[in-house]
Amino acid sequence: FWNGLRITHRFMVVLGAFVLSVLVMAGIGLSGMASASASLQALHDESMARSQLASESIEQTLNNRMQVLLAFQHDPTGQLARIHDHGVDEHLNAIAANQARANDIHKKLGEGNLDAKERALLDAVLAARAAWRPKLAQAIDAVRANNYSAQTMAEFLAAGRAEGQQVLNTTAALRAYQLELADQHNQAAQERYHHALWIFVAA
Repeated sequence: FWNGLRITHRFMVVLGAFVLSVLVMAGIGLSGMASASASLQALHDESMARSQLASESIEQTLNNRMQVLLAFQHDPTGQLARIHDHGVDEHLNAIAANQARANDIHKKLGEGNLDAKERALLDAVLAARAAWRPKLAQAIDAVRANNYSAQTMAEFLAAGRAEGQQVLNTTAALRAYQLELADQHNQAAQERYHHALWIFVAA
């Protein structure tokens, strides 16, 4: 068959085979680059999701502090008790719900692919939270015992400025790093995608 072809036909066959091989190689390269880009995009989405969890954790901490302060307004000897049309348990139940959600959040924050720095930042958050939780529990116990003394309030406010603020600071640092990772993954995915397009066009 090959020997019976004219030179021009042989040239066309060889050229066609060459073009086909180039297209196949370009397709394989494009597919690989697209797959890598998709993987990087998945890492971006994962980092963004964890940063949102960290943001929610900050909100939970702030809300718990607010709920304790609102609970202290239920002091029957104070002037603010009359403005509340509900029992103090409403605030305590809100704190319990926040804590349950916070436990779930921190469990999820530890899942997935964490690099060494993110793991260290998360460990710092957990350590700060472990120091803050007993201080919050003391205030809750005081409210349950109808202990609305100025000293109890002062101790809680001091704990909020120390242990409570440390929870906020460490969680904010974790969130900032997660956002940084998300941005890095997104940029890398975009670079891979454009590189794949150039390979396809050049082929």
